[in-house]
Amino acid sequence: MKQYKQLFSQFLESPHKHFAAHSHHYWPDVSLKATTDYWQLSKEKVDQKWGEIFGPKLKELRQLISKQLGFKKSEQLVFASSTHELVYRVLSCYFGKKIKILTTDSEFYSFKRQAYRLQEVGAVELIEVPLEPFDNFEERFLQTAQQESHDFVFLSHVFFNSGYVVDLDQTLKELTQNTPPVFIDGYHGFMAVPFDFSKYEDKIFYTAGAYKYAASGEGCCFMYVPSNFTLDPVYTGWFAGFNELSSEFTQVHFPKDAQRFMGSTMDYTPMFRLKAYLSELESKNISLSEIQQYINSLKEFFIENLSRSKYAFLNEDTLLLPPGLCGQFLSFKMATEELCKGAHEQLSKDRIITDYRGCVLRIGFGIYHDQEDLETFFKT
Repeated sequence: MKQYKQLFSQFLESPHKHFAAHSHHYWPDVSLKATTDYWQLSKEKVDQKWGEIFGPKLKELRQLISKQLGFKKSEQLVFASSTHELVYRVLSCYFGKKIKILTTDSEFYSFKRQAYRLQEVGAVELIEVPLEPFDNFEERFLQTAQQESHDFVFLSHVFFNSGYVVDLDQTLKELTQNTPPVFIDGYHGFMAVPFDFSKYEDKIFYTAGAYKYAASGEGCCFMYVPSNFTLDPVYTGWFAGFNELSSEFTQVHFPKDAQRFMGSTMDYTPMFRLKAYLSELESKNISLSEIQQYINSLKEFFIENLSRSKYAFLNEDTLLLPPGLCGQFLSFKMATEELCKGAHEQLSKDRIITDYRGCVLRIGFGIYHDQEDLETFFKT
């Protein structure tokens, strides 16, 4: 729709056709002013800026994020420059004890690499449930949860390598009946797939970031911490003790809320960008449900016109998942990694930006696309 495109002049001016919105969104125009606003605040208030950032600025951002996710306790949101930092901080609560983590074989690299390394040094034991076959994943995952003892659950809402969307309502309903903490990776779900977490906010951790569908670039990640989780992290930063800076201490104390998971000095410009974008959507009454409906129409148009595709590798046989089962990108599975790389390179030569993971080519859609943009893939 025209009102969506007008938010992203950067896309309109690009010589490329960018279809890797699942990897990196174009930044909306409001992000420029947000960046200069942070610069201006730093110039005018210097060290005194922290009071405003940690006060009204982040409070407003927490409320905007919570509206999208259904969280009532917005104060339980904490920020960092990466989800890796936040997840590792939670895992550090268990240092000194070997824990079992129930997860899948398809989690994003930041978790998978760290979890594998912790397993190599004997800190964790992983129980990995294969994502495929898709048609009975939830059943197999819940069955494993019942049969295998575990201390922690880590699960994506939308999987990065296929786009598969987990039936979270039924899955969380059963998982949260038990005591182990449940951690939801929402990076490909936040601002892409609507879900109301209000029923589960006292039972789950949730983490996501602004790099993808929140269209606000790198450096802005957040985590929701259930208010009844009482463990303190071993991996901690001085921002977690921000209120005690005026006095010496010989023992580490933690705030009782989510702020005990804060880290150290970081650039909050990305948070200003995210706040600006979410505020812009709100001011224009553009809801996530409306965005999802629009993206779904683009996915359906794309699939309906596959027979016209100029690219032989884009067809119903290589399509990994139907549009109704995936997030905001479509995945096409090739026979080999070499063929997938070749498909990606062929598109790149035509200035069509996509990406691939292993044998899977990913084509992602943003609200700055319309059907005319999709015609790039088809014969005229």
